[in-house]
Amino acid sequence: MKNLLACGIVLGTLVLLPLASTAAAAPGEITFVAENKVATANGTFHGWKVTKAVINETDPGKSRVEIEVDLASIDTDSERRDKHLRNPDFFDVEKYPTAHIVIENAKLTGKDAFTVDVTMDLHGVKRTFPVSFRIDDREARKISAAFTLNRMDFAIGEPYSMLNPLSIDEEISVKVRATIPPAS
Repeated sequence: MKNLLACGIVLGTLVLLPLASTAAAAPGEITFVAENKVATANGTFHGWKVTKAVINETDPGKSRVEIEVDLASIDTDSERRDKHLRNPDFFDVEKYPTAHIVIENAKLTGKDAFTVDVTMDLHGVKRTFPVSFRIDDREARKISAAFTLNRMDFAIGEPYSMLNPLSIDEEISVKVRATIPPAS
């Protein structure tokens, strides 16, 4: 269990990303959904990397993983929308090209569950929040998580307005599914 938890921390780092996603070497995916009254945008960030990983398999709570996300790599399947999301109205990638994520303080919360503390530095704002993971298949080493982030907590875009049908909901859904590689 501890090995699975420790390895899960590495993949759990990807979790933070209302922004992260499937990189060629990543054994999983992270998706996000943003909605308004007219449309739904499903997206990913293709450019990200683990910049530091210290995994303590005997005491997972002492593990720490750091991730960097290239915000210009956003992909919602609409180049026009992606260009708009990169501009100062939203991510402002010229001023804030990357998001930094730290995953630490792993704790078992049940037979098939654990939580981590995620600290995200995005758009010049740093916030820490818990994320709960479920162990879906021990033998196949599969984990998953689903959580919601409020984009206004990171000063992304304008607040939601009922008067504007194109106004984006403030709550962004994030889902993570990952297969954890065996500990080396």
